[in-house]
Amino acid sequence: MNKRILIALDGSENAMRAVNYVGRMVSSLPDLEVTLLHIAPYQFFPRFPFRELDKIRGRWEQEMAKEMDNVFRLAKEDLTNAGIDPNRIHFKLIPQERDVALDIISEAKEANCSIIVVGRKAYSMVAEVFLGSVSNKIVHHAHDCTMWVVE
Repeated sequence: MNKRILIALDGSENAMRAVNYVGRMVSSLPDLEVTLLHIAPYQFFPRFPFRELDKIRGRWEQEMAKEMDNVFRLAKEDLTNAGIDPNRIHFKLIPQERDVALDIISEAKEANCSIIVVGRKAYSMVAEVFLGSVSNKIVHHAHDCTMWVVE
């Protein structure tokens, strides 16, 4: 059995509940690998080879990394306290390429994860129909993996 789990993090309480849930549910599995993933929100930076744009994009990526550093640290601490080997907990921060949900699915496939875990915001039915949700989109588009949605 593949023992790789991807937890999508956005810094919210819901995402941290998802981290706690994973710690409670799977901490006893040997050889478990956990990837903590943050998809940095899209910023319009044209992909031209201009040095100024590269500098701006680089500074933006550094700021995103700083913002998520504490979230990653707290998530790793929670998972480690639950009994998961800290050497088997990995961080990944990537800029949004297309759509957050599709980017999460793509990263899970690339990392050969068998489980995707996300925290879910409580939307009303009407809001979810009009706004959609990352968790809902992942449930409908992820194939060949298990999806845990933690509320």
